[in-house]
Amino acid sequence: MPSTPRNAKRGDVRQILEVAAQNSGALRALWEAIHGRHPKVLTSDAEIGASLERAKDFASFPRIVEAEFHCEPKVEFLRLKLSDGQVLLVPREMLNELKGATAEQVRDVKIALQGLAVWWPQIDDGVYLPDFLERRWGKVWRGVAA
Repeated sequence: MPSTPRNAKRGDVRQILEVAAQNSGALRALWEAIHGRHPKVLTSDAEIGASLERAKDFASFPRIVEAEFHCEPKVEFLRLKLSDGQVLLVPREMLNELKGATAEQVRDVKIALQGLAVWWPQIDDGVYLPDFLERRWGKVWRGVAA
């Protein structure tokens, strides 16, 4: 369909809309042939089923039950206790999100996303737990945890 110029007259716009309406069936058929589904269907049944299966696996994923940031001279770290009993200690220098933040700002840490993340509201940034478990701290890839 041709684009409408900024100085188009009302009659021109009506004519363009009428042509589009007359060809909508052909456009829908072309879309379905290319994408394998109706243009208003954004997610297929197979995609929904695969997501539900992944969600079942994720239900057993450990959650953060305690989060606190320790700020002591020369020793600053994030301590996370997980629902499966693990305790993660992450040095501040590994968390790029906290660069330039004050001690008061980093102490104000909250558990977010139903235990899947920690969030620092004063600096408007956070870290996702699965990244911790794969050692992707500070938005920098560091290899997979062994």
